[in-house]
Amino acid sequence: MSSTPAVALHGFVFRTNFGDMLLSRLTADIVRRRSPRAALSLPFASRTFVRSAGIDCARGLRSFLSADALLYQGGGYFAFSPHFELLDRARLYQRFYAPGLAAGALGKPYGIFAVGVGPIHSSFQSRVVRRIFQGASMISVRDEEGHDWLRRIGVSHSQIDLAADLAINLDWDYVPQAAVQEADRLLADIPSERRIGVHLSGPSSESSEYAAAIRGIVDFLKRRPEIGVALLCDHLPDNPETIPQYRAAAEMAEHLGPRAKFIGQPPLWSLVALLGKLDGLITNKLHVGIVSSAFGRRAVSIAKSEKNFRFFRQAGAESRCMRLADCTTTDIPAFLERGFESLHEPTPLPSSLKELARKNETLIGRFLEATTSATPPQRQPLRQGEVREAGL
Repeated sequence: MSSTPAVALHGFVFRTNFGDMLLSRLTADIVRRRSPRAALSLPFASRTFVRSAGIDCARGLRSFLSADALLYQGGGYFAFSPHFELLDRARLYQRFYAPGLAAGALGKPYGIFAVGVGPIHSSFQSRVVRRIFQGASMISVRDEEGHDWLRRIGVSHSQIDLAADLAINLDWDYVPQAAVQEADRLLADIPSERRIGVHLSGPSSESSEYAAAIRGIVDFLKRRPEIGVALLCDHLPDNPETIPQYRAAAEMAEHLGPRAKFIGQPPLWSLVALLGKLDGLITNKLHVGIVSSAFGRRAVSIAKSEKNFRFFRQAGAESRCMRLADCTTTDIPAFLERGFESLHEPTPLPSSLKELARKNETLIGRFLEATTSATPPQRQPLRQGEVREAGL
């Protein structure tokens, strides 16, 4: 093996979604700590994604074909919505399943770390996911439900390590001082003693559930005039008015007036610092809730996905997570009053959960040591037709 092993990372690397960029950056940092000589690549990432995540690495199919090992990073992409159309399903297989199948065909070792798994709704998907996980050198999943889904589709219990999401282990040591200063600057225009963030995926026009959620949030904030508000978004394009998140923030700004500030999408670490400095957060997005909680802040979730409930159960905070689908029948202001009853007090995550998150770095280190120091097996290069068959 070369004295400079090549490691390819893969996950949801196609849009500048905050959570996926953060997981990619945290994983890349682990690889560089654990294998400083490794040449890092994100073969299937968009140029914008790599730049926005601040990862200096190669891209493109050539970097995948020349890699010594493939590492799947955290994310919830081993799941399958029953609402997916045929194109959505084809994209899921091409983007996430094909790289593992191709790595197996090439004889490349690959590991899967801190991922969410399930629900899985078809026997065909079960077979493909089982094949990918059974071929992995190491596996960790971020919650019990993912562990159960893998066992349910036939992946051996002994192959799976239970861990937790990488972002759970964030603290101020990770955050550059320049990002902390930028967060302070952004929050300086919100002079309230207490400040919370609001990060929603859609405006009232999206559905009756979103309309009820926004109406309830506004009612709660009108009862609490001492609280200032930061309105957050992520993955904003050049024309943000086309994005439901942006329209939700604009709607909230219209209701709340000067006590609210639209912040939008600051750079990755600046948003991490903002979430660490705000006293609390209302969201239906997963990773802003995880990051806020990692810094001991009070996060409250109006969840559109089961993955949010998985995290809040891990954190022992089920009472601070409700379903978006229940907004039309729930007293939202009362729910938020309960969620923020101790806004002034830190709300640390359980130390056992932090330890599970740290476990991933140990596992990734073992994977890299095993796969980039030993002599790899002889590999036959994929013929052109086989590359097409793998979907790459």
